[in-house]
Amino acid sequence: MRYADLKAIALSNYRTQGWDQFRTVPASSADPEVFGLVKSLVPVGEPERHLLEGALLPAGSSPPGVRLTVDLPEYKLRAGSSVTAQVTLVNATSEVMEDVRLSIEVPAGWQVEGESQGPSRLAPGEAAHASFTLTVADGLDALGQGRLWAGYDALFEGRPVRGRNYTWYEVTGPVEVRFQPLFDIANYRVFARETKTEWLIPSLPARLPVTIGQRNTFTVEVMNHGDEPFEARLSFETPPGVSVEGPNTVHVPARSTSEVTFTLTPEAGALPEGRGSAAATITIRAEGAGYDAADTATAYLLPTLVVPKVGQPPVVDGDLSDLRGLAFAEGKVGYVDRWSGRTEGDHDSSADFYVGYDSDFLYVGVRVYDQTVVCNIAPDDIRGHWRSDSVELTIDPTGASADTGTTFKVGIFPCTTESFAARAARDADALQGVIEVTAPGMQVASSRTEDGYIIEAAIPWTAMPHQPGPGDVIGFNVLVYDGDVADAHPGANIEKSRIGWASVIGAQQATPYVWPKVTLGE
Repeated sequence: MRYADLKAIALSNYRTQGWDQFRTVPASSADPEVFGLVKSLVPVGEPERHLLEGALLPAGSSPPGVRLTVDLPEYKLRAGSSVTAQVTLVNATSEVMEDVRLSIEVPAGWQVEGESQGPSRLAPGEAAHASFTLTVADGLDALGQGRLWAGYDALFEGRPVRGRNYTWYEVTGPVEVRFQPLFDIANYRVFARETKTEWLIPSLPARLPVTIGQRNTFTVEVMNHGDEPFEARLSFETPPGVSVEGPNTVHVPARSTSEVTFTLTPEAGALPEGRGSAAATITIRAEGAGYDAADTATAYLLPTLVVPKVGQPPVVDGDLSDLRGLAFAEGKVGYVDRWSGRTEGDHDSSADFYVGYDSDFLYVGVRVYDQTVVCNIAPDDIRGHWRSDSVELTIDPTGASADTGTTFKVGIFPCTTESFAARAARDADALQGVIEVTAPGMQVASSRTEDGYIIEAAIPWTAMPHQPGPGDVIGFNVLVYDGDVADAHPGANIEKSRIGWASVIGAQQATPYVWPKVTLGE
């Protein structure tokens, strides 16, 4: 049985997601799994062709059962400094290894001193060690991330064998600069340092959620690793339509870190054509003590609006004509605002929406454009709204939630297998399940249109973890799920695409800080 088939069987047991249909996977759709090597205790293949190379399979000529590691005392190395690298070889095979020699390969400009230590003949279970003193190259060309390779050569069962393994390092100068990350990236970096996988940190840059047309603040940290203070010169690289304001220089005492606050203002022109939101790369550079350093962050450009307070509550009946006095986001959820799957055009998946509020409810009306509306969810199967055509509303009543446990998330199906009548359930927040139980007093309605459908909802503030008031800023997003299988069987997962008013990451529905911030009008 293929791994793809084993995976399909495992998924089929997750029936709450509608995955019980995935019993087999055609060979043409069995996508490969991709892994990244984080750390190895055994020699690695060059290139690596199997997950078990070096462990249960040979890695090149190196037999399985050989352990080889190279360790540095720390990941970050100062340019021009000296450091000791430890190389260890363990013969965990059942045969003797002869003429064992350990070696290390250093980058251009580095110097190395040291040689193999211990026995050159290793019986099963024995180990050999070597210490190498490395002098890191100095100057700007030495800066950056790299891999330090170690190797062994030996005779095994009368034939020459060899293997190589590596550890990561980063060379820094006296100046270092970084965007101050949000809690999740900060926590990940702590984890990476604890597990000695700091080399992965640059693959997950800091995130800056910012509102289009507003001045957004963020903080940069400038570090001085040297013994003398210096003035660091700061500069930014931003895409068109994004501007940064703040100090051009900062004084950094010796062996200290200085924090600098900046404002970032994205204009609507910074968005790609047709998009309501986008991700943009921001780079900061710091020059000091004859060196320079840089860091990048991902700025999430998010839309906003003012939610008006209504005088007369609208009737929740699937007719949006009485919402025309509310905030109207016409064409604000387009097919290009996709965060998952594939879309074919605005006729395939797009939406307009209205939003307003009073002291009792948040009112939302969404007109979805969809050429194939599917009603394959049974009335008693209101879960996993992404399985079929649906709308999800995500609301962060504090505007500052770290996760969805303090938010309100609801998925709304426009129809079921029995009728074109809306059904809804809260999902992935702190109180999940059908709204009749989890959000008493919430009203939903739907109607069919020539080119799609309408969803209308009145959500009571009392169903949320917090009730905001006039002038408060809350998180709010409208997400549209589309599946175009007209003859889908009941309960089938036919998801084809996910789009949103804000659509900047692949977990858009689960990350409150990338939901647009809207203001409740006075």
